Amino acid sequence: MNKVAIFTGSGSDFYFKIENLIKSLKRFKFFYKADLFILDVGLKEEQKKKLSNYAKKIITPIDNFKFNFIIKNKWSRLYSSRPFIKNYAPGYETYIWIDSDIIVQKYQALIDLEKITRNGKLGIVAESDNCYISDAVLNNEINDGYEKIYKNLYIRRGWTYKNLRKYFNEKTAENYSSLPCLNAGLFALPHDSHYWKLWIELYQEALLKFNDETSVSMDQTTLNLAIYSNIKSTTILDSKYNFLVKRAMPVLNKSNLYCKPNFPQEVIYCLHFTGIKMKRFYKLKNYNNKEIQKSFLLK
Repeated sequence: MNKVAIFTGSGSDFYFKIENLIKSLKRFKFFYKADLFILDVGLKEEQKKKLSNYAKKIITPIDNFKFNFIIKNKWSRLYSSRPFIKNYAPGYETYIWIDSDIIVQKYQALIDLEKITRNGKLGIVAESDNCYISDAVLNNEINDGYEKIYKNLYIRRGWTYKNLRKYFNEKTAENYSSLPCLNAGLFALPHDSHYWKLWIELYQEALLKFNDETSVSMDQTTLNLAIYSNIKSTTILDSKYNFLVKRAMPVLNKSNLYCKPNFPQEVIYCLHFTGIKMKRFYKLKNYNNKEIQKSFLLK
């Protein structure tokens, strides 16, 4: 059995993101020991030709679930295909999903994820870190008072509670809405994990509740439900493994590596740019605490 299959996906509009991801991966010799699979949701032929230099296979995903509606947005299939990635490339011990808007700064992230799966566990990162809160406070992005400190918890409970109640029931919403959100942009699963089946069952249940495509966005929530039903089979990693830049702007150390902004300014393994316009320049601070302008696109 082969060891590691890495999955990602993109369409033509966001080709620059997957190109950026691959630029970050190809710097590491360990990357070439894994096989990369790309889900094609609207890539152009010339883009696929370039990506084929690094991908073992570029796959057009199919509709694996039953829907009460027609998928109009090809991008939706990136979400609905994730529980089935091992079916697209059978025969691997470990399956890693990584969103195309991620930069891998330290390949140790993927090595550690593989190690976790060797113990029969799922590896994933929670959307929580102390610097997420302090960064929001320092930038006056939220109101004064109690809500300032706990804004992320309020948002998590409100959005998640509403959707869990909508797609499942009141009891499920009460039990799970206040738990930390586990980000599905980067995770690893062993091939024989029980989570695959449970995730598919919960996701399918949610998809059949309504007749519109917005239900496809329940992929992450249903994965969270599956995980929290048996948390002992999961290892939740530190935020440096999947650092949400929209929550806290990183700083640069003397080696020009991105680090967490709070002491002790740990080096970030993977930077996740969901909600961030990667093509623009941002104000970052370096090791001398001087402000510089920097783009997150790799050369």
